[in-house]
Amino acid sequence: MELKEEKRRAKEVAKQNSELRGENRKLRARLKELELSNSKLREKNKELKKLTFVKQRIGNITQVGNTGILRHKYDELMVSLCVNIYITGGCGFRGVHKIISLLNKKLNWGLDQLPCKSTVENWVQKAGYHLYKQIDKTKYEEDYSIIVDECMVMGQERMIGVLGIPAVKTESEPLKLSDADILGIHVKPSWNGDCVSALINTVTLEMGKAPKYVISDGGGNIRTGFVKSGLLRINDIGHQIALFLEQIYKKDPGFIEFNNALALNKFKEVMKPTAYLLPPQQRSIARFMNLSSVVKWAQKMIAIQPKLKPDEEKVFSYIVNHKPIIEELNHIIDFVGQILEEIKYKGLSHLSIKNCIKKCESIKNHVYKKAQEVIKKITDYLKSERDKLPDSKTIWHASSDIIESLFGKYKEMKSPNKLHGVTPFVLALSLYTKVDKNEFEVNVNFKTAMEKVYLRDIASWSKTNLIENQVRRRSTMLKTEG
Repeated sequence: MELKEEKRRAKEVAKQNSELRGENRKLRARLKELELSNSKLREKNKELKKLTFVKQRIGNITQVGNTGILRHKYDELMVSLCVNIYITGGCGFRGVHKIISLLNKKLNWGLDQLPCKSTVENWVQKAGYHLYKQIDKTKYEEDYSIIVDECMVMGQERMIGVLGIPAVKTESEPLKLSDADILGIHVKPSWNGDCVSALINTVTLEMGKAPKYVISDGGGNIRTGFVKSGLLRINDIGHQIALFLEQIYKKDPGFIEFNNALALNKFKEVMKPTAYLLPPQQRSIARFMNLSSVVKWAQKMIAIQPKLKPDEEKVFSYIVNHKPIIEELNHIIDFVGQILEEIKYKGLSHLSIKNCIKKCESIKNHVYKKAQEVIKKITDYLKSERDKLPDSKTIWHASSDIIESLFGKYKEMKSPNKLHGVTPFVLALSLYTKVDKNEFEVNVNFKTAMEKVYLRDIASWSKTNLIENQVRRRSTMLKTEG
């Protein structure tokens, strides 16, 4: 009996051992699963820490915290990032979207949605409108002046821009965009003296006082408007000297032959292997404003004649025939450059004008006859501008280069379709006057701009200051019932 009992117990123990071994195998398998799961959790935790670090570095771009903007899906940092990429990066709105998409992927931002092209365009317009309407007038507590120019003519649209700058020049460098504010952008089919005068009066009303003086080129309608408004006008020195060059050289036989030879050369060779040596593009209007680039090119072509291949030498041999007029123009343009540098860097003052007149006196007997005529006109111009200064200590500005540069940006950005004309997108130009070149950033409170400006505000401004979009009119007229 005892033997049977021992066998029974042995069987039970063996059975229990078997069950324990099976349970042990299950526990080991479960332990492996837990270890694998734990490993995955550790990896996930590392990724989350990385993402949290990135969010902290970029200002919590996923709209968590105090950077949210009322009525807007994206936070202030995203708006700022997109607008700054567009303004300082030189790309289009679609380019901004692509850049943000790339950053989202490469930096593991984890954003499910990104601003589209139209959204970025709206942000740019709203920020520009905000700056356009919120001028910091504290910088103009002393006297201010304005720069006025008919910046663009496109079909029936003629745009006039008005920039505000401090009246007194304090820095020993040319005017910069950051020195100015856009005080007016207006489009009409035509501008006469009365319209310009009304525009100036509007600016005066908004600024609380009249400008000390105004800088402009020689446009007759603009000059008439200043007279009607009783404003003192300072001639833009760049346009004025270009006008003198035009008056003296426009009908000069040597210049005409040289200019015609350039045009024929470009027409014949534009699609040929020698095209890489063709002269630079000249302006169709105000051609004498960039005459220096063509003259410098011609000087270099004369210098490299021995290095040219036979076919190139044949194409550009005509330049040597015009060497006298090229050397004459080069001489006077170099001198003009010294005058422009003196006035643009040091401002319009009794001292700078005295220095320029000395330069004119020292060179007038050593140059060509026509160049002497130009120098005499420059001397008379400088004396007349000196008489406009209130005293010998006053230093004023005398260049409108920045308005040419600013609205040149719009010409580059606008649609090539001329029917679009001037669109509300022109408001983006206000942002260029607030760019910190050291930081590559637009100095504007984007949260305030987005919350205070509505798209209906931009639409209302467009209706008042711009002409109806011709593309929309065309689309409406040609629309057919289908």
